[in-house]
Formats: sequence, structure tokens, C-alpha cells
Amino acid sequence: MKVFLSGCLFAFSSAIFSGCHSTESTSPTAAQNVQAHLVESHQLAAPSLLRVTGTLHAHESATISAQIMGRIEQVLVREGDSVRAGQTLLVLDDGTLRASVEQAQAAVKVAEGQQAAAQTQSALAASTLARYKQLQAEKSVSPQEMDEVTRRAEAAAASVDAVRA
Repeated sequence: MKVFLSGCLFAFSSAIFSGCHSTESTSPTAAQNVQAHLVESHQLAAPSLLRVTGTLHAHESATISAQIMGRIEQVLVREGDSVRAGQTLLVLDDGTLRASVEQAQAAVKVAEGQQAAAQTQSALAASTLARYKQLQAEKSVSPQEMDEVTRRAEAAAASVDAVRA
């Protein structure tokens, strides 16, 4: 704005001074009155718009990845939002996870039932073996029957160990 006013002042003063230099002879005449207009200057804020082409790079960036797979239920932030470490960015549908937990809990109950059954079978086989050993001492049991009872007791004990694993 100052440059514009300076340019106008220069042009005005040049016009006045160039009018004073004349090659024609001047005769003494009476001074003329010229009417002047008073102009008041104001400083204005002129908007400056600069269009450029370029690429912006963030000062900091982060890679975001899910710890588990799932369907997105709700997004809590938008692109460009500032976030902090540990902030929840989105909510996943946990229906599949809840079903998996329920399935795992049911499997635990089945395994506990199998373990109880195996322990019961093992206890029965152990008490049967103890009775057969008394009968063997009295020579009331054949070697074949004794072998069968012994192997059943061993199998029942192995079954308890397998269920615990």
C-alpha cells in the first residue's frame, strides 16, 4: 500500500514539475487559483493468497495395527486428530471373541468331567486289583484273570495322566 501511495506521489510531482518546464516563452500572467481536493489515506489489510503445489510431511507418524482380527463396530477418532499412546482409536465387535471364550469354558468343563470319570475308573480298577491280589494269595484266581485286572488298573492310571495333560 505504501508503494502504491509513493508511486502516486511520484507521478503527481513529475506531472507538476514537467509542467513547469516549457520551451514556450511565458508571459507574466496573474496567478491562477486551482481547487484541490483533500484525500485521507487509510491502511487496509489486503488478503494475500498464494497458490502453490507441494507435499506435506508430518513431524511424527505412527504405524497402527490390530492385535486381533475383528469387525470394526465404532471409530472414535478421525484422520488428522492428535492421539496419545494407549488411547482407544476404535471398538471391535467382540461377539466372536465372547463365543470363543464360552466355547473354551465349555471345553474346560468337559475336560474336568473326563478327569473326574478317569479318576473314578482308576479308583475302581485299583480297588478291584487289591481284591484280586487277596484272591491270588488264596489261589482262588487264575493267572489270566489276574493279568486282565492288573492291565485294567494300569490303563485306568494312564488314562488319568492323559486327561491331566
